[in-house]
Amino acid sequence: MATVDRVFLNKRGDVTAIRSKVAAGVTLTMAAGATTTLSFTPPEGSRVSAIKWHTATTFTGSPTNIYLTVGKTAGGQDYVANTDVKTATAPTAASLVAIADWASWPVQAMFCTLTANGGTNPAGTCVVEIDYAPANP
Repeated sequence: MATVDRVFLNKRGDVTAIRSKVAAGVTLTMAAGATTTLSFTPPEGSRVSAIKWHTATTFTGSPTNIYLTVGKTAGGQDYVANTDVKTATAPTAASLVAIADWASWPVQAMFCTLTANGGTNPAGTCVVEIDYAPANP
């Protein structure tokens, strides 16, 4: 719990102020190989620190690749670039967000996109986890 002094320091821009960590999950489900995009907008002033992804069950339809991208626009690769997520795996190590974006998030959506490459009617689900610390009140 933040003290009153710590809250005032945070409002003045003190970077040592206490922040609680939060994770948001974006569940992308692909059907018949159709490109799928969903977005998440962290609260203004948040500190986005990492992006993780997890595919619980291998995609069906024998795709060559199922690419995950995360960016500032649909299909953008600002944070995660063409990462193959077709195979069931444990949650990945984090893809760290650049310090320029990490420092103080503007009101900017993060677009998570799945795109199929090859195969017949690929289908499956990938969950993207966005770790961030919202601005203190």
